[in-house]
Amino acid sequence: MTKLRLCRECKHHMPEPGSPWNLRCMNPIVNSEDPWALSSGKPQGSSAKDERSKKWTGKCGMTGRLWEKKDVT
Repeated sequence: MTKLRLCRECKHHMPEPGSPWNLRCMNPIVNSEDPWALSSGKPQGSSAKDERSKKWTGKCGMTGRLWEKKDVT
């Protein structure tokens, strides 16, 4: 059984400003080829939903290949 890797539990996520229900991926590997993430005046990252929907072509993809556990303090 595969364990689900939820974006909200990954250390690279942040809520989208103005839309906290929508998550942004701040992983530098995911953002390295995203022109919107690279050129934004404020750190915005990439759409976590869009990245996870790229089942085979995304850097993280549906399985969460780049997922890292969020530090809990």
